[in-house]
Amino acid sequence: MAVGPYLRFVLLLCVIGLAMFAIGYLPTRKMIGPKAVSAILTGGGLSFFASMIGSVPVALMSAQGAQAGSTGALTSMLLRLFLVLGGSLGIAIVAPAHLNAILIWVGLSYLGFLFADVFFALSGIDQHQGAA
Repeated sequence: MAVGPYLRFVLLLCVIGLAMFAIGYLPTRKMIGPKAVSAILTGGGLSFFASMIGSVPVALMSAQGAQAGSTGALTSMLLRLFLVLGGSLGIAIVAPAHLNAILIWVGLSYLGFLFADVFFALSGIDQHQGAA
């Protein structure tokens, strides 16, 4: 497993997450009031967690060649999707207050972190394309 690229990926997730928080705090506060921070952290945290866990197959399989890297990328995207869907269902059951704002943040942060996920997956595949 390549630890350096994975840590850079996590750092990129943190930067994207902080940027989304900075941009979206005021509109979310207008929408739901003082509970805005908890909605942002819940929705964004779920997507952040799913991106971190979902990228593990890419980190593990990319060292085994381009074909394994491609399989890792597809596995990563499916794992991430299922983690977000399951987490969203859990949030809907446990904490139905401000569910609209939380789910909006799940969707926005999913799309924001998708950029980093695709970049990380493609970098794992591309490192073997030149050798093949």
